[in-house]
Parts: sequence; C-alpha cells; structure tokens
Amino acid sequence: MKAAVEQVFNGSLTQQAIGAAYDATRINRGKHTGQFNLGPGQVDKFVGPAPLGVANFGESSLAIPSPLVHPVKITDDLFWVFGSDGAGGAATRRVQLWTWVPSTNTYTFVGAITLTFPTATAHTVRGFRAILENYSTGTVSVAGTAVTGVGTAFTAQCVGSRIGFGSTDPNQITQWFSISAIGSDTSITLGAAAGTIAAGTPFVIQDLMIVQATTNATATNGGLFVTKGLRFEDFQNPALSIPAATTVDKIKATYWLRDAATITNDVIGGCALQDRTSWTEQYVFCTEGAASSLQLYRYNIRAPLTPVAGAFTLTGTDIVITGAQTVTGTISQANNGRVGTLQHGPGSGVPSIYLFTSTRILRVPLANVVAGSTNFVADSMAEVVPGGTNTQIAGASFVGMDIAGSLDKLVIAGPSNSGIIYVTDYYTGGQQIDRRAGALTPHLPSALRDTDLPIYVHNPGNNVPFLWVEDGWLFFIYSQSTTANVNALTAYPLAADDDFQADVPNRVILPQISLGAAAARFYRVLVNAAQNIGDWAMGVAPDAYRVQVRTSGIADNSGAWVHVPADGDLSGVSSAASIQFGLLFRTAGVIMLPARILSLAVLYETADALPSQYDWNFGDSSETNGTYGWVQRSLFGAALGVHTINIYRADTNALVLTQASTGTSNGNFQVWNGSAWVAGLGSDVIGTKRRFVPTGSLPSGVDLIAEITVA
Repeated sequence: MKAAVEQVFNGSLTQQAIGAAYDATRINRGKHTGQFNLGPGQVDKFVGPAPLGVANFGESSLAIPSPLVHPVKITDDLFWVFGSDGAGGAATRRVQLWTWVPSTNTYTFVGAITLTFPTATAHTVRGFRAILENYSTGTVSVAGTAVTGVGTAFTAQCVGSRIGFGSTDPNQITQWFSISAIGSDTSITLGAAAGTIAAGTPFVIQDLMIVQATTNATATNGGLFVTKGLRFEDFQNPALSIPAATTVDKIKATYWLRDAATITNDVIGGCALQDRTSWTEQYVFCTEGAASSLQLYRYNIRAPLTPVAGAFTLTGTDIVITGAQTVTGTISQANNGRVGTLQHGPGSGVPSIYLFTSTRILRVPLANVVAGSTNFVADSMAEVVPGGTNTQIAGASFVGMDIAGSLDKLVIAGPSNSGIIYVTDYYTGGQQIDRRAGALTPHLPSALRDTDLPIYVHNPGNNVPFLWVEDGWLFFIYSQSTTANVNALTAYPLAADDDFQADVPNRVILPQISLGAAAARFYRVLVNAAQNIGDWAMGVAPDAYRVQVRTSGIADNSGAWVHVPADGDLSGVSSAASIQFGLLFRTAGVIMLPARILSLAVLYETADALPSQYDWNFGDSSETNGTYGWVQRSLFGAALGVHTINIYRADTNALVLTQASTGTSNGNFQVWNGSAWVAGLGSDVIGTKRRFVPTGSLPSGVDLIAEITVA
C-alpha cells in the first residue's frame, strides 16, 4: 500500500536549543537556523535560516543616525549592538545601544550615552569599536558596600564598571552593582549595598569601553578617543551624559590618546582592534591618509594614563607610527581596518590587518607595523568578478569590508549603485572572487513601510552601505547617511549558506520518521516552501534550498547524507524502517531573503501492511468510520489462517486498535458473498473482497495506518 507521513513546522514539533546535543526525535537546529514562529500568517511558521529583524536607527525615540556599528556577542541568542553618532560633526557624540535576539527576530532599543570630548570642537566619527571584557580572578566577600578580594587585582579595573556576585559567568548574574571607588587590589566600594556575602564567593566585573577615531573641524583636535568605566545600565533614554576626563585615569570618562603633543594622526580612517594581551596592553591600529599615501598608527589603548585636561601623549612602545607607503586606490575613512588571521592564501596563519582602498583589499602583517617602515603592505587583492566581465559588471570600487572569521572569508561591499556584496577568499594572483550576493532595489527598510514588503538585505538605490560580520551574522546598514528611512540595521544569517556547512554546521536536521516496519520502497519527498514573502504586489521570492536524506546512522547522527534530486525522487533510497531529512540553504545569494520550509511529506510503499496475496481495496474502505477493505489477488493454497489487523497513528506509530478474526471486541472481519457483507473470511478464492469494520474507538484528526497479518 502506498502511504504518506508528513511533518508540519508550525511549532508542533519540538526543536533543540542552540548548541544542544543531537536528538533524533527533535528538530536539530544550527546557530543560524531553526524553527520560527513570527505570527499568524501561513509563511510565518517555518524551519530555515533565521528571519531578519530591523533596527530603525533614525526612526527610534532618540533618532540617532548611525553609519557604523559594533555588535558584541553575549550568548548565541543575544547580542548587544552599539552604534556611533552619524549626525553632523559636533563637540559631543552619542553612542546608542540595541539588543538583538536571533531566535525571535527582535531588536530592542535600550538607550544612549552622550560623550563629551576633551577637545570641544566638531568631531566626525571615522572608526568605532565597543569592547566588553570580563574579569573574575580571585574571590570576594561583601559587607554592605564594601567588597574585599582575595587573589584579586582590582586596580586594573575602572570605576563605573559593574560587578556581580555568585558566578564568574556574567550570564548567570541576576543583580549587578556599580563600582563607585577602587581603593586597592583587594578593595572596592559599591554604589549601593549588596548585603552580606560570604568569603570565597566568585564574582565577575564587566569592563565596557568605547573606542572612537575622529576627524575634527580643527584638524589637530581629532585622533583616537577611549571612553572607560561604562556599563549596560548607562545607556538610557534620554541619553546619559559621560564627561570628558580631567586628571584621573580609569573612571567613567572620555580620554584623548595623542600620538604627539600636537597630533599627526589627523586624517584618521578607522581603528582596527587587536585582542587584549593584558589589562595594561591592547592595541588599536589606525590609518592615516585619505588619498593613496598610507600610514599606520598603533596605539596601546590600555596603557596607564596620567592625563592632563583629559589628554595623554603616548610614548615608547605604547605608540608606533610607520612611514608612508603609496597604495593603489583611495584610502577609505569608513571604519577602515580589521585585525584577523585567515587560514588560506598568502596570509594563512599570519595575524594581519586587512584594509581597503577604493580598488584594493590590502594585507599588513602585524609584525610589519614598525616605526618608520615604508614597506608594511605585504600584498593586495583586486576586484576580478565571478565569471569574468562578460558575465557580471564590475563594481569598480569597494566601500566596505570585514573578516568573517568563522567562515574564513572576506565580506566586501561594492559601490552604492551596484548592490554588490562579495563573499570570498583573499586572492592576490588575479583569481576571480568566489561569490557575489545582494541586489539593488528601491525597497526601503523604513519603520513606516508597508509591512507587506519583507525585510531583506539589499541596497536601496544610491546609498553607501556598511557591513560587519560577527559570529557568522552579517550586520548590514542599508545607508550610512542620516536619512531616517534608510539608516537602518538588519542582521542576516550569512553563515547558514550551504557552502559554509563544513565551517559552521547549519543544516536543519528534521526528526526521524519511524515507519514501524521497513518500507517496501520509498517514492518521493514533497516539500512545501514559501514561494513569496509579503503580499502579491510587493512580496519577494526567497532564495533556494536543498533537501538531503538518510536511512542509517540516524540515532547517533553518524549517517551520511545524500542530496535529494529536484523532483524529490527517493527511488534510489534503500528500504528502511526509519528515514530522516535534512535541509540546506542558500543565504549568500542574489536575493538575500532565506527560504522558509513549511512542511514535508514522504511517500512510501508499506512492506508488511498486507500479505502478498492481498491488495488494498479503497472502494470498500471508508475514512468516515475507519473501515479498511482489501481484495485477494492470489491463492494461499491452504485454509485461511487467523487474520489480525493492527491500526497505528501515522505521526507517532502508536498502536490504537488491534483485532484478530477470531474475535469481535474491537470490530468485525467481513467477506462479500456476492450480494451482501457477512461475518467471517470466506474461502481461498482469487477476487474475494474482505473488510474490517471497527467498533472500537479510533482517534480523530490524525492519519492512521493499518497492518494485516495472517498466522
């Protein structure tokens, strides 16, 4: 008998949490994929890559346009996203904070801070970083507002930061306290009493800093600025004012790190951040130049300071300045520079700074940043379009770049009128770029848009985008301008792409389908996917997906996957009592709107639902009362044995009714005598019609499967 089993992804199936151990009975998600429920619409309940949320910077309650962002991962399902102030140059600059929850597709505006600079003339932010570090060495005891440490080094921390007790994991802290004073390496004063906490208690201090590279209306008033002693609670609505530093280090204030008494890094273009080495050493690399003459400045942003009027001139190894090297193209001042270590190409395994000009991606090994050097750029990459110029039009300029570390790729934004996003290895030998994604459309991501238009990654007209990749998520600002309806941010599951499956497992593995007994054969898998997201007038067709199948290694996730052909044909799949499907997705495609899979069904032939002497007779069957009919097609060659019918739920394979032909407690076996149905089985004659009419209760609203055996 041909049978079918379906899976519907409307929330009725349980899924594993992100990062949880494999479970063959549940939907197993990746970090960037899973089962989602966005609302009541038919295409709102699905499995697939995470949907896109949007943070409308210019249309929030504080309406702070942000051309640059820095997302900080808190957990797999929580990010803090910091945005710099892109409004016209001013003596103060705001920084806003949003939270983003991938599993619910939700951005929430938290608030902002207003930073006062030691140089009170008009600043324009060119580079922006948010740094969150946790300190938990030693243990503490607490009495009211007094914290006493054992094995601690509190003087390396900042007044204004926050501390929590009971765990070294900040995600386990339920109550935070501000640090109002640091007396010594073993003494802290809190801003509010924390009660009495016993000695030996673990703790964690969160150190939050903002680093900004600015140019200034008075050129020598720009440069590199660090705001210390921040905490999540500082981001408020209305914005909390943070003062300029004066003469005290490591307090909640903004400090000016100068390269000289009169700065020379006055055409700064970014602040590439290296990982922290210690609490007194962490380097930021800043570009100098907006034409084709490039210098690099290396600042130690954690150097101990003795500021005067909020400024401190770094010396010695805390500041390193190269000479000038001529490069091809115009040096960008749009948050230029990323520190990373790719595992391919000429820089494989080499910690390097990757920079961009209008026509080149540059690589500078960190070891090449030497005082006075004029030969620090090791190699560069030009734009060679996928398929060649007879296949695609070249963008002819780069406007943004980031390193996708988990994918071992560069992600590059093309010119504003192209919609180009390149996802590629770093090539220096004229090879073609690996992949072009993204499109140019007139669609706006405005909070006031008609919601029949979905949110997806694209370039809305002649707008310069900004991109950042963090943990496989592409954080994409549609426009760096202050125009409210296009200055918006979305996070996109770039790492969910099939091509990156080896690096970031994002296959959606569906629950195994147990058939009770081995199928005689598998016919086909039928998949229902959203063909259009939004309405018919403004909707957008999502990107592609692929289906995989396996019938072995299901219990322990060891089985190899086989791609299902486009028509769903499973005729080549071996017979088995269980079958499982996996889903792969295209996310680095031209239409950056991921597929949504709504349901799936597998068609198969039951192997032991009937003895070989019978065929099902659907004319004598009834879904209304649960009657099953069958007809004899060959002889048994002996007296008919006892027949037994077992009826199962198709979704869980649970037995719901059983009856032997020797009894009638749950129903009656009947035979057609030529004019009427009578009790019994009749004789061993080809063409004889038989049926079973249940009198026992059968569940309603579910599919049932019957099995008949002869003893």
